[in-house]
Amino acid sequence: MKDPLLHLIDTALADHATSAIAMRWSPDRPTVNALLVPVVQAAPVPLTLPGGADGNLAAYYSAIGCESVDVVALAQHLDMWLDDNGLYDQPFNPQATRLAQRYGFTAQPYHGPVVLTGGVDAHGDTQGLTQDQVQALTLFLDWPNALSL
Repeated sequence: MKDPLLHLIDTALADHATSAIAMRWSPDRPTVNALLVPVVQAAPVPLTLPGGADGNLAAYYSAIGCESVDVVALAQHLDMWLDDNGLYDQPFNPQATRLAQRYGFTAQPYHGPVVLTGGVDAHGDTQGLTQDQVQALTLFLDWPNALSL
């Protein structure tokens, strides 16, 4: 029998749809819903980042605390952005590693804060997480605290 929490995440990923998100950066610039997964075992932090074809990498650098990023496509509608040098100069991130392992990425541990987004569209533009994804991922990543609710 499949774990109900993993089923919730899979359902949210399968039902991924781009939604209108309140514009925080400017009225003309698209944004994406994202989650910051800190190194300390704490609940993920919702973020609004610039999106579209000219998405601002500086916002990802700032959120992660790095100068160069890499992206791991965990699933069709779930990307994990991380410090390209994090393995060497960032602390171990148990939550990001557990999430990556859930999707079959078991070859290495992940280090440093990571940002989760909703994959890319047909044009290669980063998409935001849906509210269902945010809720399911938050529950999965913050499971020790969720058990005490």
